[in-house]
Amino acid sequence: MARIKGRTREATREAALEAATTVFADAGYSGGSLHQIATRAGVTPAALSYHFGDKQGLYDAVVDRIYGDVSRLARELDLGAPPAVIVEAIFAFAEVHRDAVRVLIRGIMEGGGLDWKLRERRVGPTTDMLAHLIARTIDRPVPAVRRAVVALVHLVTRFVTNRPEDNRIMLGAASVEAARVEILALVTDIACHLLDLDPDRPLREAKRR
Repeated sequence: MARIKGRTREATREAALEAATTVFADAGYSGGSLHQIATRAGVTPAALSYHFGDKQGLYDAVVDRIYGDVSRLARELDLGAPPAVIVEAIFAFAEVHRDAVRVLIRGIMEGGGLDWKLRERRVGPTTDMLAHLIARTIDRPVPAVRRAVVALVHLVTRFVTNRPEDNRIMLGAASVEAARVEILALVTDIACHLLDLDPDRPLREAKRR
């Protein structure tokens, strides 16, 4: 088995995925190379081939990992919390996974749109899952919730892929911390408007308004 001595198979694979996410985020699929990824991960090129087959296999694994993380976030969200708390959790997740978000955006830019496989197997089902989960919780029509989810995802994606200093300048905030507070308030306001929510009421109580 091709791996660095002392590393488990799981650790080798995880290091490769972390490195690939960074490289694909910075250089895109076309600009990122297996050599760059192997060097950054501290693994051998043979280890990448063993685990992922080729560059496309590694890229697909990165994307699968991203959507797996999103699905876990959806399952773990505290839908008993007020909208502001939920928005904070989602935005914090996007910040931690900023490179992963950038991988998806670069893929869209390079390909002129979503790859059919990503569109049909990941984006559609994930959006559908989120829309149905929220619709059940707040007793709203799924199509309306789906539109809100799409709008909010685009908004969060745009803010999180900016550099914090860029957000500060655009919002005219005194600091990047103040800009983040403004972003969270803005996203929360938009979410409450689109979904007809009380910002101070737990999400599960929205159906009793």
